[in-house]
Parts: sequence; structure tokens; C-alpha cells
Amino acid sequence: MTFAVLLRQYRQSNASNQAEVIEKLRSIDSSFEKLDETTYSRWENAKTTPSLIKQAKILINLSMKSELRQLVTNHYTHNKSTLEKTISNRFGLYKKADTPYKILLNKVNIEHHNCISSEYISFMEDFHKSVYSRNLTASKIELTKNNKSDIYYFNNMLGNTIGHFAVTQAKWSLLEPVIREEYELNHNINTINKDSKILYLLSDYSIHKDIFLYKHKIIADIVYNNDISYVIAKMYIGLPPLHEQYKFKVIASGQEDDMGVKHNLNKFQWIMCLIPAENIMTAVTATITREDIDLDIIITNK
Repeated sequence: MTFAVLLRQYRQSNASNQAEVIEKLRSIDSSFEKLDETTYSRWENAKTTPSLIKQAKILINLSMKSELRQLVTNHYTHNKSTLEKTISNRFGLYKKADTPYKILLNKVNIEHHNCISSEYISFMEDFHKSVYSRNLTASKIELTKNNKSDIYYFNNMLGNTIGHFAVTQAKWSLLEPVIREEYELNHNINTINKDSKILYLLSDYSIHKDIFLYKHKIIADIVYNNDISYVIAKMYIGLPPLHEQYKFKVIASGQEDDMGVKHNLNKFQWIMCLIPAENIMTAVTATITREDIDLDIIITNK
């Protein structure tokens, strides 16, 4: 189903005229303040089509997320090779190191925890010290305890953890002081509404491309199924093309490092990215299905 058909379907099912739909979009999203009937009419009659991201913003504001996901899937149907290409670029350097894990990766068990446990806090404290060289702050622990948080462990057939990631959903008014406690944020955050809900990636690690793929599928699912405005995540080493398509803003960065992430002609140990939800929802990763994953995946909710 095309964007034009979806617009007509929405208007007809809600017994609205074009002017009423335009006014609704204007009242919800300031980026549509200059939208006029001529432009809208051309969209509805398929004379012109806005960018995929703008289509997403419109359909999100019209409460048509499920229709949006199908639209995005159709958009990438003839370009699914993009997914394989970007993943290959990300993991091409690690093919030899990947080999022993593939032997143990016929089946992957995913443990999904939808609450914070003492075991997870201990795991996170160790992870922060070994990977980030810093302690897990008490305010971050409290944030994850008091807001919707999800933790995923990826285990191989021997029970070894070969990947994980953890996220929490919180209003920006609650999240901002927690992030500022650890990082110096730049002016790019000034556009965030205090009441906006943020999906914050606390930590993530993928040792195999299929785990990396499935992690991005889960992120897209969370964004589609919740009222998320932005995703905030830290990225390390060479920036994979899969991440570049998100068109994010950098809100903080680590020390300069010749082996790090390139940003504004320099390289840094890490960058912290602010990604609008519609960019996640219109990325090729939003189209990932079980058929794109070679592994036999079993999910256990705990």
C-alpha cells in the first residue's frame, strides 16, 4: 500500500477533509506549520511523495505505525542487499575470530529480563569497569530501577554469554541529569522536549553478525511499540554503515583516538548519538525478520 493510499484511507475512515488532516498535523508537530492544501493534495494524489522520514512523521502523528512499518518493508523489498552489505562491512574484519563461535551458534538462547535484578547490577558494574573504565553511577542504577528497563542476554549452546544489551525508557527530564553526571553534553540536546520519552541504550555487545542483527530488530520493535521520541546510544571504533543511515546528531564524545569513530574530520574513542525515532523506524533494520537470521533463536522471558 502506498503513502498516497494510506493518506486517503486515514481521511476517509475518520470522515475528515484535507484541511482537517492538515490542521491535525500542524497542531501535533511544528515541522508541519507550513503545510498547505496544495502540497497535501499532491501527496494524496501521488503527484509528489515526501521523503521516507517525513512520511514516517506523518503516519506516526496519525497513529498509523503498523501501516508505516509495512510501508518501510515495501520500500526496502528490492534493496534488501543493503542489509547484508552493511553487516558484512561491520563484521568483515572479524571473520577468523568469529569461526569458533559459529560452531557453537547453531542455536542461541535469548534471556529477556524486563526488570532490574541484583545480578544485573553486578554484571553492569563489572562491564562498566572493564569496558568503559568507569564505575556505574548510583543515579543510573536508580534510573533503571524506577523506569521501564529491558535486559537481553544472548547465550550459546554451552551457556556462555556471547552478547547482551540493556535499555531503559525514561522522560528526558529524568534522563538528562543522569547523563550529565557522566558526560559533557553539547548544544544538540536543546531541541529535546523535557517530556519526550527516550530509549537509552545502557550497554550492548555483539560477537556475531546475527546477534548484532537481532539486537537492532529488538530496538526497532521497542520504538514501534512505544511512544519513543529519540534513541540515545554510544558507538565505538569504526562507525558501521548500518549506524550511519540513522542520521543522528552527536551530543557528546570521548577522547581523540586514531583508531576510534570518525566525526567532523576527527576520530574519538566513542561518540554519543541522538537518533530521532522516525530515523530508526525508517531504517533497513526495521525490516529485519527471523528469516534474515541464520540462527535458531529461542527467547525466554524472565
